[in-house]
Amino acid sequence: MDQRLLSVARHCYAQAMHALAHLAFTRMPPSPAFAGLVQCYWQLWHPQPLPLGVVAELMHPEGGTGIVFNFGAPLAFNGVACHAPCLLCGPATRTAELTLSGAVNLFGVRFLAGAGLPFLQLPMHELAMQRLSSQEVGLDDAWQPLQALSPTDMPARVGFIERWLQTRWQRQEMPRSDVVTALSYLAHADTRQPISDVLADIALGGRQIERLFQHWVGLAPKQLARFYRVAQVRRHVKCAPDTTLTTIAHANGYCDQAHMTHDFKAVVGFTPGRYRQRVRQHVSGGAERPAPPLR
Repeated sequence: MDQRLLSVARHCYAQAMHALAHLAFTRMPPSPAFAGLVQCYWQLWHPQPLPLGVVAELMHPEGGTGIVFNFGAPLAFNGVACHAPCLLCGPATRTAELTLSGAVNLFGVRFLAGAGLPFLQLPMHELAMQRLSSQEVGLDDAWQPLQALSPTDMPARVGFIERWLQTRWQRQEMPRSDVVTALSYLAHADTRQPISDVLADIALGGRQIERLFQHWVGLAPKQLARFYRVAQVRRHVKCAPDTTLTTIAHANGYCDQAHMTHDFKAVVGFTPGRYRQRVRQHVSGGAERPAPPLR
């Protein structure tokens, strides 16, 4: 796996989870055997009920897939309660709001974009925007052994999950080198370049690239490029919340603020202006709020 792509993927996921640092969010890198396939292993652990009742955070799409093991209180995604102890989270196409309440004890595996198929043994387009329970996809054999391992010993959890992944690893289904190269090009391209120019050096036709991306990544190249561009806008807003949105739009290759807002809403679900308000709320300590009704 291209090291620059690995760096971008890990940065995007770290940004997505950074706001949960107060819940003892911890990441560990994979062993060398899994370094080209796994972004990271992570856990959230807050054994006491959350002091203000609930934490709601945005989880932004970045092309990867993951498995989440829940040993604590039920989660909610976009206000919908999820009681499954283990979830397979397919590639997302829009930002989701994760709501935590009660005692938190989560452990997860995050695969790089294009790298989940050898372990999940399903075409990625079938998993896009899906959150499937362990029984639906045959992952429930890992939950009980992980539950027996203390969250204070994360290396033990990682050791177990890597042994478990070894049993599921279909090595004949390794990501194609041209897909990995295309992913790297997209992650590091000038955001103003057309997709056809970015992928011009890939010795495949446009339709063939689309088919390969649907199978391996579950998303179109154009979708991933938009995710990376919107992620740049989010980072800009976080780092310089007092900068005008027009300036941020131009700095990120948009011809005007309206085009940036269109892309941002398509991915995040609301405008950059509202996102900036949320950033300021977090800075002022307003991340926790009363729990919404679960439906």
